[in-house]
Amino acid sequence: MRRAPQRNAAPVSVPPPPSARRFTIPEHGLMSELRHMLAAGKVPAQTPEDHARNASFRVLAALLLFLADFKRRVERGDRVRIVEREHPSQAGRIIVEFTIEAQP
Repeated sequence: MRRAPQRNAAPVSVPPPPSARRFTIPEHGLMSELRHMLAAGKVPAQTPEDHARNASFRVLAALLLFLADFKRRVERGDRVRIVEREHPSQAGRIIVEFTIEAQP
């Protein structure tokens, strides 16, 4: 018995889980653009401006990676939040600590 040719079926799209949602930070593009601008000027630090540019690049790069991880989890439907741990401020030193934690 001969089979009839099958039609090309349109791909079935799977809707996201009900708990998943689109996550956007309007300023993300600006932060990313600034990081690229700082990277373009990244050189071995020789001047105070070079040191400041390199430090700014590192902070923005780390923050953008962290936020990308958070975004992936939120869009996947994970119930997560960002928790900040406060550190005492010290002259000449910055310590910032954020953790992505599951919500109950």
